[in-house]
Amino acid sequence: MCWLKNLRKVPDRVEPQSGTFRELANIRLESHISETMLSADVVDNGIGTDIEAVANVFDLYYRAENPTTRAVSDLRLGLNIAQTIVKLHGGQISIDSEAAGGTRNGFKIPRVVKDLNQAA
Repeated sequence: MCWLKNLRKVPDRVEPQSGTFRELANIRLESHISETMLSADVVDNGIGTDIEAVANVFDLYYRAENPTTRAVSDLRLGLNIAQTIVKLHGGQISIDSEAAGGTRNGFKIPRVVKDLNQAA
């Protein structure tokens, strides 16, 4: 459950939206299951990411250059690994973000339903 531990750290990494005090981030986890697809999104109202950075976030070791990202030390492997796993399952991963406008990170994978009576 490493991803869950990292998700809990997100509010500590979010910069204030305005003023001199630290505002709490609003983070939502959304999921949907249809007959053919399973999707999950993490949505926040944080500092967002500019268009140039969004285009590169799945690259190994990529870090957007701004004071907020420089203050966090990590290897920047998570999104590349997540993308690889989702693609191996025949799915898609996406990020929709605007600077100062929050971010939506999500994935969709095909839903596989097996009949346990026929499994062998």
